[in-house]
Amino acid sequence: MTSSNPSNPFTDTDYTAPTYIWPVDVLWDGEAPKRSGSSTGPLVTIDYAHHETHASNMYIVTHKLVDTDSLADDASLDLHMILSTDYDCHAVFWGAIGGDFEGILYEGPTCDTDGSAFTPINMDRGSTDASSVTVQINPTVNAVGDKLMDIYAPGGEGPRSGGAIAALREGTEWILGAGNEYLVRITNRAGAAKMAAIGAQWYEESA
Repeated sequence: MTSSNPSNPFTDTDYTAPTYIWPVDVLWDGEAPKRSGSSTGPLVTIDYAHHETHASNMYIVTHKLVDTDSLADDASLDLHMILSTDYDCHAVFWGAIGGDFEGILYEGPTCDTDGSAFTPINMDRGSTDASSVTVQINPTVNAVGDKLMDIYAPGGEGPRSGGAIAALREGTEWILGAGNEYLVRITNRAGAAKMAAIGAQWYEESA
């Protein structure tokens, strides 16, 4: 949010002059900032990523393997994202396995289009806006590309291991470049077949 009146920003209702940027998003009630309880109560604010959900611009994909369809030891679960040339994606990723696992993020993989196609879900369920990103699970990977991040999540080994969950982001989102492809891979290192899950969440901005 911007204001042309730095000394008293809430007296300026047009917000057209980008004098400075507020670090949080202020919720609005008509032309006035929304306040809690009364017109003199504290301002209601949300962080920027939360704002993108309100703007119908937050998308999510998730996939899990459970029971008889669990992930074999040393096998991988791949999530492949193909970005349009029009939008960057501000993304976070996560993976979970019922034991030790590795998680890797690659840029520029070469993949076939034989994976299971997934339609990203808009987290504003009242919106019909669609993501520009093409997503598939477990395509044939001919080359992984450049490794951007490589983590190990300890969750125990063998049939009674406790499991682990990890995010390929701590505190800051990845900005994925328009026109690029990305591969998120989690690999089971638990010593036995385990249930597994993988996912991504992002919002899009013009490149």
